[in-house]
Amino acid sequence: MALLEMKKISKSFGFPALQNVDLSIDAGDRIGLIGPNGSGKTTLTNIITGLIACDDGQVIFENRDITKLSAHRRSRLGIARTFQIPQPFYSLIVRQNLYIPLRCRLKSEEAMFTEAGRLLDLVGLSDKADGLPSDLTQIEQRELELARALALSPRLLILDEVLAGLTSQEIDGALEILRVICESGVTVIMIEHIMKAVMGFCNKIVVLNSGMKIAEGMPEDIFRNPEVERAYLGE
Repeated sequence: MALLEMKKISKSFGFPALQNVDLSIDAGDRIGLIGPNGSGKTTLTNIITGLIACDDGQVIFENRDITKLSAHRRSRLGIARTFQIPQPFYSLIVRQNLYIPLRCRLKSEEAMFTEAGRLLDLVGLSDKADGLPSDLTQIEQRELELARALALSPRLLILDEVLAGLTSQEIDGALEILRVICESGVTVIMIEHIMKAVMGFCNKIVVLNSGMKIAEGMPEDIFRNPEVERAYLGE
């Protein structure tokens, strides 16, 4: 049984952003969602998380129709995401930023303190726990964004260009963290333009272009696909 199924998803904003997109993701998958700018990647993930509604189609999560479910109810079912531009609570210290999502599943202050510490240690921010998000670098704010998403204990985690701006060495370190996250039972959809990272991390790649799914398959096969070559390189 698929963890997530999207059937004939369409969305228009006066122009067709998505057209009859089908997607099936199994538990444990590491999906690379790629495509040129404007291809529909963000629209698709916004529909998965419930930030926007599709015009047509159906979204099934763990065999449950969630097409009309609100974003906060989907997050409680186990769908979490990071944003390309981090959006921390600037008035709260770093550790307290994690308390907001942690309250969805933990009741005591002690339990939240312990879990927040574990997650900050995982992403490499334990020494910044008592500082303010405004004191973090852009990369550290992205690490905080990842920790906040993990605080929901997701079954499905969507990463929106989480590697952007990292050096080659930092990318390797980030991918190691993501592998640990996957080994804990989290399924990942990665939106990314760094193809080396996509090829090394993902077991399946989905390619969008002009709102349509033009290819899907294993990394080694995708980039030999003539339609993918045309989408990225032109005729």
